[in-house]
Amino acid sequence: MEINRYVRTDRVKDGYGPIRVAVHYHNKRLQLSTGEKTPYPEGWDEEKQRVKSRQPFASVINQKLDNIEKTLDFIYQVSEKNRFALDNASYKALFEQVFTSIVDSGISSTQDVFTNMMIQEAYEKHQKASVQPEAAPKPLQTFLELMALWIEEEKERIVEASGRKMSPNTIKGLNSTLKRFRAFEAHRGQLITFEGMDKYFYAEFRAYMLDVLEQGVNNFGKHVRRLKQFLTWSEEHDEDLPINPKYVRFSAPARYTGVDFLYLEELHAIKALDFESKELRTRLYYTYSNKLSEALGQEAFENYLQQVELARDLFLMCCYTALRISDAQSLNFSDLKGELIITGSQKTGNISYIPFFDDSIFEPVAIVNKYRSSGIQIFPKCPKINYHLKTVQKLASVDRIVLTTKIGRKTFATLKVYQGVPRSIVMQATGHKTETSFNRYLGVNEQELVNIFKQKSALAS
Repeated sequence: MEINRYVRTDRVKDGYGPIRVAVHYHNKRLQLSTGEKTPYPEGWDEEKQRVKSRQPFASVINQKLDNIEKTLDFIYQVSEKNRFALDNASYKALFEQVFTSIVDSGISSTQDVFTNMMIQEAYEKHQKASVQPEAAPKPLQTFLELMALWIEEEKERIVEASGRKMSPNTIKGLNSTLKRFRAFEAHRGQLITFEGMDKYFYAEFRAYMLDVLEQGVNNFGKHVRRLKQFLTWSEEHDEDLPINPKYVRFSAPARYTGVDFLYLEELHAIKALDFESKELRTRLYYTYSNKLSEALGQEAFENYLQQVELARDLFLMCCYTALRISDAQSLNFSDLKGELIITGSQKTGNISYIPFFDDSIFEPVAIVNKYRSSGIQIFPKCPKINYHLKTVQKLASVDRIVLTTKIGRKTFATLKVYQGVPRSIVMQATGHKTETSFNRYLGVNEQELVNIFKQKSALAS
């Protein structure tokens, strides 16, 4: 019996290849997916069959590989001792049941605590359970059932770049894709299958999205990208699935349509709101009282007023710094390094280098000084920020776009570029690694473009 680890070179994508385990026993060969990837070839040690130590999360991945190998070896040795004839199906099933049992007990698959005693207990637990009357065989999962399983696994997957789980918004997007394909399956009156992932399926889904639902190209491309991610996972999840390899040719089109951002005068209007003024306070009092259909006590009104003002200030901080709202709300005073904010994104793990000084447009220092306290975090919590931004929008008479926290980063990126700051410098603040992804954060101010063209024309003449 021999266990080898290797990278599937035929599945290398974006420089990363999936790591697999091959067990050779009694003239048989069992191949298993580990669920891990590594840069290839620079990140994989062919001789030691391990991720090179200088790679991110190398020790974690290598420990998981060791635990997998230890479990496989234990099952083989016990089967030999008990004269239990293994085949690939029974070997794979035993491994998955024992390994899953250990992980379900609260032990991480990447911890260095897998002992023979622990594996034996999980194995014996399975053996006792297998003595019970066999349940009816579970039917094979359909395409969409497996997609739902993929989404459940994605909820727990640790994103390598950030070291954190998938964000709720990302999972929400995956669920919207599952919902879309369910509707498409009902529309066509035919099950979606792995074998059917060909150019005809692609054309049919494109026609459904663009012609029947009248959705945009970007929306169509978004669902295709997620479909391809799911199919790649499916290949690693079960190599026996009859997946049509032509799915790799599915293109996920994307068109730049501009993004919503604040014009300079709109940003100034929001900043100019004076929450101490009698006029604004009176307007807010009666608006909020009417919503509640009752007179409002002074203390309750003051709390409400503070939350609306905090929502405004947090939004401005996003506009002034390109921080996502989650990063702005968790910003610490320790992140302030002189005239820079240096912080890592909760979503991507990328480090951002953000200017921290005031000018005629961006005033992050003034916002921070307003909330200086003895605490670690700069800003208090504002759980209903997007709800309060609807009120801020009405107070500032901004009716061109809908105000949400996502507008902040796009406003920063667009206004900085119009200020003349090189894109490469702005990208160091936003944390983007490629211009392609950065460009999706830029809006178009048509009048500003005309003004810039005129300035350049005057210089040339």
